[in-house]
Amino acid sequence: MDKRHVARRLADRYVAMGNVSAVVLGGSLGRGRGDEVSDVELDIDWQRQPSDAQRKAPASALKGDVTSLWPYDADDGEWSEDVRVLGVDVTVSGFAADEVDRWIASLAAPRDLYLVRQMRMSAIQEGEVFSTAKRGSQTGAAPEPTRAVWRWSPLPVS
Repeated sequence: MDKRHVARRLADRYVAMGNVSAVVLGGSLGRGRGDEVSDVELDIDWQRQPSDAQRKAPASALKGDVTSLWPYDADDGEWSEDVRVLGVDVTVSGFAADEVDRWIASLAAPRDLYLVRQMRMSAIQEGEVFSTAKRGSQTGAAPEPTRAVWRWSPLPVS
């Protein structure tokens, strides 16, 4: 089965839970340069801290398996799991949406050499956005688009 199709189906299952503000396909597939040996990387922006059950549910909904489920890594600000769905292995990296927003805002002063943030910003810039939720839609407030609308231009090297 086509890896991008599997990634989109998995992304749809995350979004259906209602605690996700964005899903981005990263890596070479997200940049449109994937091939038969490319891995599948999904970034999930969680609106609130996910439970283990929420992290497992999307793969289960597709009759897949969670092969690894790591606890929250405070240093990287990440929940991660590996899943196998529809015959495809997927690496899932989850982040608090508010934290991702802070990372994006911090790029106004691009001196941050933290590798995890650089990888996330690359996924945002070059990845394929599968889904975004509008913030405030549950409260009746005016919705604001999440990271999908953000684009970054690198500063010239002097």
